[in-house]
Amino acid sequence: MTKPIDSVEVRFRTLNYINMKRSKDALEDMAMILEQRIKEFVKDIEGSCKYREHLNINTIEAFGKMSKYKDLEDSNHIKRVRLY
Repeated sequence: MTKPIDSVEVRFRTLNYINMKRSKDALEDMAMILEQRIKEFVKDIEGSCKYREHLNINTIEAFGKMSKYKDLEDSNHIKRVRLY
Protein backbone atom coordinates (compact mmCIF):
# COMPACT_ATOMS: atom_id res chain seq x y z
CA MET A 1 0.00 0.00 0.00
CA THR A 2 1.10 3.47 -0.69
CA LYS A 3 1.03 6.49 1.55
CA PRO A 4 -1.15 8.31 2.18
CA ILE A 5 -3.39 5.40 3.09
CA ASP A 6 -6.63 5.22 1.18
CA SER A 7 -9.38 4.16 3.58
CA VAL A 8 -11.50 2.64 0.78
CA GLU A 9 -8.58 0.50 -0.40
CA VAL A 10 -7.84 -0.63 3.16
CA ARG A 11 -11.47 -1.57 3.66
CA PHE A 12 -11.63 -3.60 0.43
CA ARG A 13 -8.32 -5.34 1.11
CA THR A 14 -9.44 -6.21 4.63
CA LEU A 15 -12.75 -7.60 3.38
CA ASN A 16 -10.89 -9.54 0.71
CA TYR A 17 -8.55 -11.14 3.29
CA ILE A 18 -11.49 -11.97 5.57
CA ASN A 19 -13.33 -13.66 2.67
CA MET A 20 -10.20 -15.58 1.67
CA LYS A 21 -9.77 -16.81 5.26
CA ARG A 22 -13.42 -17.89 5.46
CA SER A 23 -13.12 -19.72 2.14
CA LYS A 24 -9.92 -21.44 3.25
CA ASP A 25 -11.52 -22.53 6.54
CA ALA A 26 -14.62 -23.82 4.74
CA LEU A 27 -12.46 -25.76 2.29
CA GLU A 28 -10.48 -27.33 5.14
CA ASP A 29 -13.72 -28.31 6.89
CA MET A 30 -15.06 -29.91 3.72
CA ALA A 31 -11.78 -31.77 3.24
CA MET A 32 -12.00 -33.19 6.77
CA ILE A 33 -15.62 -34.26 6.22
CA LEU A 34 -14.72 -35.88 2.90
CA GLU A 35 -11.76 -37.69 4.47
CA GLN A 36 -14.00 -39.06 7.23
CA ARG A 37 -16.61 -40.22 4.71
CA ILE A 38 -13.93 -41.95 2.65
CA LYS A 39 -12.62 -43.75 5.75
CA GLU A 40 -16.15 -44.94 6.59
CA PHE A 41 -16.72 -46.05 3.00
CA VAL A 42 -13.44 -48.00 2.93
CA LYS A 43 -14.27 -49.60 6.27
CA ASP A 44 -17.68 -50.70 4.91
CA ILE A 45 -16.08 -52.13 1.79
CA GLU A 46 -13.46 -54.01 3.81
CA GLY A 47 -16.15 -55.44 6.06
CA SER A 48 -18.18 -56.51 3.04
CA CYS A 49 -15.15 -58.18 1.46
CA LYS A 50 -14.34 -60.06 4.66
CA TYR A 51 -17.94 -61.24 4.92
CA ARG A 52 -17.92 -62.42 1.30
CA GLU A 53 -14.59 -64.17 1.78
CA HIS A 54 -15.93 -65.90 4.88
CA LEU A 55 -19.08 -66.89 2.99
CA ASN A 56 -17.04 -68.24 0.06
CA ILE A 57 -14.83 -70.31 2.36
CA ASN A 58 -17.87 -71.76 4.10
CA THR A 59 -19.46 -72.62 0.74
CA ILE A 60 -16.30 -74.31 -0.50
CA GLU A 61 -15.97 -76.25 2.75
CA ALA A 62 -19.58 -77.39 2.40
CA PHE A 63 -18.93 -78.58 -1.15
CA GLY A 64 -15.82 -80.37 0.10
CA LYS A 65 -17.82 -82.19 2.76
CA MET A 66 -20.51 -83.11 0.24
CA SER A 67 -17.97 -84.49 -2.19
CA LYS A 68 -16.48 -86.75 0.49
CA TYR A 69 -19.49 -88.90 0.04
CA LYS A 70 -18.94 -88.99 -3.70
CA ASP A 71 -15.19 -89.31 -4.25
CA LEU A 72 -12.12 -88.80 -2.05
CA GLU A 73 -10.13 -87.32 -4.95
CA ASP A 74 -12.77 -84.63 -5.62
CA SER A 75 -12.88 -83.83 -1.93
CA ASN A 76 -9.13 -83.27 -1.72
CA HIS A 77 -9.17 -81.15 -4.89
CA ILE A 78 -11.84 -78.86 -3.48
CA LYS A 79 -9.86 -78.45 -0.26
CA ARG A 80 -6.74 -77.53 -2.24
CA VAL A 81 -8.60 -75.00 -4.40
CA ARG A 82 -10.08 -73.37 -1.30
CA LEU A 83 -6.62 -72.11 -0.34
CA TYR A 84 -6.38 -69.90 -3.48
